[in-house]
Amino acid sequence: MTEKTSQKCAIYCRYSSEQQRDSMSIEAQRRGCTEFAEKQGWKVHKIYVDEARSGTSDQRDAFQTMIAEATGKHLPFQRILVHKLDRFARNRYDSVKYKHILRRKGVRVVSATQPILGSGDPTEVLLEAMLEGMDEFYSLNLSRESLKGMAENARHGWWNGGFAPFGYKFVSIQTEKGPKRKLAIEESEAKIVRRIFSMYVKGTGANAIRHRLNTEGVKYRGGYAFSRNLVLGILRNEKYCGDATFGKRLNKRQRPIDWKLEPITVKDAHEAIVDRKTWNRVQELLEGRQRTAKHPRAVASDYLFSGLMECLLCGASFVGYAAHGSGGRYRYYRCNTQVSKGVKACTQRTLNADDVERVFLEKLKTRLTSEQALTDMVRGHNEALKEAQAQRGRQLPALEREIVTIERKQRRLFEAIEDEETGLSKRDVAPRLRELADLKAQKELERDDLKVQLAAKPITLSKQTIKEWVEFFEALFADASALARKAFVQSLVVSVKIDDRYANLSYNPALTTERDRIDLRDPPSGGPGGSGGSGPPPGGSGRFGQIKNGSPGWTSSSTGA
Repeated sequence: MTEKTSQKCAIYCRYSSEQQRDSMSIEAQRRGCTEFAEKQGWKVHKIYVDEARSGTSDQRDAFQTMIAEATGKHLPFQRILVHKLDRFARNRYDSVKYKHILRRKGVRVVSATQPILGSGDPTEVLLEAMLEGMDEFYSLNLSRESLKGMAENARHGWWNGGFAPFGYKFVSIQTEKGPKRKLAIEESEAKIVRRIFSMYVKGTGANAIRHRLNTEGVKYRGGYAFSRNLVLGILRNEKYCGDATFGKRLNKRQRPIDWKLEPITVKDAHEAIVDRKTWNRVQELLEGRQRTAKHPRAVASDYLFSGLMECLLCGASFVGYAAHGSGGRYRYYRCNTQVSKGVKACTQRTLNADDVERVFLEKLKTRLTSEQALTDMVRGHNEALKEAQAQRGRQLPALEREIVTIERKQRRLFEAIEDEETGLSKRDVAPRLRELADLKAQKELERDDLKVQLAAKPITLSKQTIKEWVEFFEALFADASALARKAFVQSLVVSVKIDDRYANLSYNPALTTERDRIDLRDPPSGGPGGSGGSGPPPGGSGRFGQIKNGSPGWTSSSTGA
């Protein structure tokens, strides 16, 4: 073991065919990073390479593998070494996001050509400051990457874990990476599954199917009788048409997370028991038997502000509520007291979800991108930086002294081994040497982090910074999925308290301590907002009137604040 350090690093190399002029070859990047690691005394754990992939996207196979391994249960390395920081990511959002995720796991991204360079980019610095209040948003991204890995496994036909569904069994296949399991049809059970689907297509209901199977003595796996829910579970299980879906829930003991992670479905992941035409027909029949207005929890994934909105008239929460009519699907927020006890229990209005989301998001955008908001954030950042730098300046000499002390202890142990009179062998002191080496590596990591932080400079707010900040968030919100937008919103908005006239928005203190008040007057005539009914109105043009399946965005020309 080197006396200098026991740190391990990973090397990441990327060659972009889109930027051939300024892209060093993979071999040149590898050589430069390896030489830098040797000078630092770092052991190279693994070299990850992406060829002809653009750094503006995080959809890079080696990159994602590296992130997954770095954020796993066991920490394989403390550094990710790149030739230049733009090799890691050119997209500002991805760069900040992944550096933040890695740093929380104790991993630092280092450039071989800019080893002490901290991020002086104002937008990146402000984004980094905001991430502390947005951990859920980024942990969801990691979970999403985990789902992608499971989906890729399924595309190759492998089973990701858990019990084999009724109608299937496991078959073990030996691969280069060890044994893998695949689903194969268990014919004695599969014929029962096919019969259930066939009966349902012919008009037999789930309860009647249950009764017939139990009367005939047909048993579920383990000798259990069939129940109505068991029959419905089989009819809704996409695995029977050969598909595999990931991300529907965490586990049986945790609440569903459908609103957080959009499930990923892999078509034809294994052999189907039921043909797709039959499967699709059954789903149509099941959908047709559901009530027109669904329970709020069944449609919660559509509602950006669910869990944040509180009725000040009765103290209950607002819940997402959907209704269907001739014009399509209509989305509302309703006081939960009205949902559970009826409209006489609370006089709170029903709010059109598309309209209030547009207005709330416009307020959030203003808070994020106004010059005053940016000025306040910059001032707060610079004040905190000044205070932190003073403390770091005192910490650095202390860390240097600790490292010198550890090195002195290491030398004494080596001298004791060389001194024959002590009778000590290397084996005798090996545990202590390893302990000291690990401690030194940790202290060096802390020292290097301090040097990077000490290199940070106060932000100067310019018109260009404001322009880039606004463009960044507009692009982020426009490109994000509905579920990512919801996680983003819920990390920045603390609460929305609603009385009989106003909605009062409170934000994450990292964004602002001020609040916004929005006038909710001018409800639609003839709709639920005026009458308290649950069905969609024939029309409505008020501020919070009916809008069909609109996708909430940053702006709306028809909505006032």
